Amino acid sequence: MRASALCLLLAACGADPKTAPAGADGAADGADGGAADGASDGADGATDGGADGADGGADGGDTGEPAPDPFLGPPPAIVLFIGDGMGPEHVRGASLLRTGADGGAFLDSAPVQGRLRTASLSGYTDSAAAATTLASGRKTWNTRVGLDGDGAEVETLLDRARLRGMVTGVVTTDALTGATPASFLVHADSRYDDAAIAAALIAELPEVLLGGGALDLLPLVDPTAVQLVRTPDELAAAAPDGRPLLGLFADDTLPFAAEATADAPTLAALVDAAMARLEAHPDGFFLVVEGARIDHASHANQTGFVHHETAALDDAVAVAAARLAALEGRATHLLVTADHECGGMRLSGELDPEGLPRTTWRWFDHTNATVPVFAWSAAAGPLDGAELDHLYVHAALEAAVHGRELRPPTVPRLADGQLDDLGPPVVAQTLPTDFGEGYNQLDQLRVTADARGLWIGVDGVFDDFANGVLLWLDLDLGAGTGVGADLVLNDYDADLDRLLSTWRLSPASAGLGFDAAVGQLSGTDVRQGSLYTAGGLRLFQPPRGEPEDLYWESGVVVNYDMTKMAAGSPAAGAGETGRTEGGMEVFVSHEALWGEAGPPSEGATIGVFVALGERWGTRMSNQALPPWDDPRAPSVTEVGVPAVVALDLDADGVALGAARIWP
Repeated sequence: MRASALCLLLAACGADPKTAPAGADGAADGADGGAADGASDGADGATDGGADGADGGADGGDTGEPAPDPFLGPPPAIVLFIGDGMGPEHVRGASLLRTGADGGAFLDSAPVQGRLRTASLSGYTDSAAAATTLASGRKTWNTRVGLDGDGAEVETLLDRARLRGMVTGVVTTDALTGATPASFLVHADSRYDDAAIAAALIAELPEVLLGGGALDLLPLVDPTAVQLVRTPDELAAAAPDGRPLLGLFADDTLPFAAEATADAPTLAALVDAAMARLEAHPDGFFLVVEGARIDHASHANQTGFVHHETAALDDAVAVAAARLAALEGRATHLLVTADHECGGMRLSGELDPEGLPRTTWRWFDHTNATVPVFAWSAAAGPLDGAELDHLYVHAALEAAVHGRELRPPTVPRLADGQLDDLGPPVVAQTLPTDFGEGYNQLDQLRVTADARGLWIGVDGVFDDFANGVLLWLDLDLGAGTGVGADLVLNDYDADLDRLLSTWRLSPASAGLGFDAAVGQLSGTDVRQGSLYTAGGLRLFQPPRGEPEDLYWESGVVVNYDMTKMAAGSPAAGAGETGRTEGGMEVFVSHEALWGEAGPPSEGATIGVFVALGERWGTRMSNQALPPWDDPRAPSVTEVGVPAVVALDLDADGVALGAARIWP
């Protein structure tokens, strides 16, 4: 929501924004459509509540909607830090860099400390989806900026703060058009649409906006409408004059902290300047700060930069905490978290000869690992010592804006590797793995479905480099058509297709034959809307696929509990055979399986069989679910299928009861 929308909502309530912030409550909660409840709609991005809520706010609440929350207590002073890509080991690295020991970072002094899960609708998240969730309390697809799962614009915490009469600001070491800052301020279909994001930012600036991105933003700036600063000296000299303060200190990103010169301000200096400007406002403020270059260094596995970046964020948090502690008559709230972990960082706890923490990396991309959350805030109490979804950060900050206690959000079903929400296991493994105990095993299988699609959970552990995991799907169980019945695959053009064509299935039942498969080879990143030669969904049956030309379909998400991921040695979260909980989670949309028409009008019965082998197709593991009765691995050219897990669906694709073994 921007200034024009705010004025309309305040007018609808008969309120003046300067004199009656409480009168804006109906509009605030109306426009939100119940943000505390919005997470329950996040799975499908439903916007009905927002539309109904907006009507209720304008009509004075006569539509049966809950009464709007009042704004209570003294003016809030709220600062949210987002360490982009910052996992727990990143924070530990900052402490080792500065003190040579664990626990020495300023963040370690926080009275509230917990862990957060960060999955988006796309599986493991990017910065745009994560920041949109932190800002709005709505889950969304990767690359979307300020839009929910259906593409509708969301209200952000900064919008809500303005309804209370607070001033707002955003600080980043990235370009200001970057995914994280943009998700709190604008709405865009893609994080990569820099031109549209830049235009939207300049059209309605917050009171303070400091970072990089001059190449995109500077040509759009009206120097009479903003107070523009380009250097640390200009920032220090800028006195409030009623105009928004816009600081553009680099053409793109600010330099890494380890390479910074006096020409670029530190993150701590930017935070100090932003808070000095905002904290003078009598009705409170909300500041969002991003330490963006932690993620940039992690993507490149740049140990020489990453620990200095996290230490720079830690310094900035200390500055913010000191300024908040000096305020009087304010309800102060300081939260620090990350949008996701990046790189799979691991530390030995020792320093190398250059004084850097000894670091190993597992990946060059985002992971599904939990991230830390630190807080100096009464509203964040429920986060202490807990492992929760990052929707709770939004809930805590929304509570801080309103001056009330946190209301637990409803977390939608997500492909996050946490499998309890898929129901109990249908079948458990009976054979010890022959691929290395604790780093390649299929322990339990769960299958369910809702109106969105099919959900499959494989409790187990997975080697990130050697696995070829195939989930075979019979879409018309009992018909006896498909692979293993009347169909033999013969497509060798891509890695996954070659593996599917190499494994020759021999079902024990004449009514069984597979029409589709979901495959993941090694660490292939299978996200919603993506097609991969080494992963994703394949369909075999005409008209969507031919045996010699398999059809690649989007609409599939594969994600893992990162404690169940190994690299040639046992995973940290491995359990006994048949006992591991959590692991691989797969979502396949109904549209991907059935086409635009969805499931058959008479419903359907789906069969699922999961098998594990080397990604190159030369060797099978003895691991399958339902399990084989012979401890020896089968030949890749004769893979027996003793049974499947069957699930009955209604015409909407919703599960009719629990899954079962068939036959």
